[in-house]
Amino acid sequence: LPNGEQKRALTLLARAMGDSQFEVRQEALRAVERLLASQIITLAELPPLLGPVLLRAEDENVGVRRSAMAVLGRLSSLALPDELRGRVLLALLGRLSDPARDVRAESLRSLGLLRAQNATAAALRLLRDPADEVRKQAMLCLGRLGAEAAIPILRETIETGSDTQRAAAVSALALYIAPTAPKALSGEVFAQATQAILLCLGSGTLRPLVVESLLAASERVGPIL
Repeated sequence: LPNGEQKRALTLLARAMGDSQFEVRQEALRAVERLLASQIITLAELPPLLGPVLLRAEDENVGVRRSAMAVLGRLSSLALPDELRGRVLLALLGRLSDPARDVRAESLRSLGLLRAQNATAAALRLLRDPADEVRKQAMLCLGRLGAEAAIPILRETIETGSDTQRAAAVSALALYIAPTAPKALSGEVFAQATQAILLCLGSGTLRPLVVESLLAASERVGPIL
């Protein structure tokens, strides 16, 4: 769209986030999420949208809160200034105790995408959440953060967890060795994650996931193999 029309469209979406019907609020958030995923919204256009999105983080409707968390995760594609990033992370951390499991899970996913290192302790705590999806997203969040403290827990999950949780643990460990892993990740942590993944080669159900993880890994995995 021409700049003037796009600005008008974003203004209308921001207004729709305050609509009295939750379906309208949720669809406005989904539209913003799609625009962020397509990298159509620039950092300069974000401030008028961010306030309404943050307000929806406290919405009475579960679906609206979850959609707001998803939008905040999409901001990982933008180089947020410290002040805006702080507001986003505060909202996401606040929803980790949400009564709805879908909201907790989406918050963890977004914190991982934003590489929120201050979420490590909370994600470790949520590995004991009663909901499977929340535990899965906690594992993936810790993998994206490259949290060394999570590796023994992920190995234990591989050994004793359900099939679904074991697959989630392998996927989380794969994030430690992926080219997109945090650059500050030490060689020792990288090796621990690789060795934990290799433990699953004997499992027929997990072997395809292990092979996929190793093929997607950086060249640092070669010497360990």
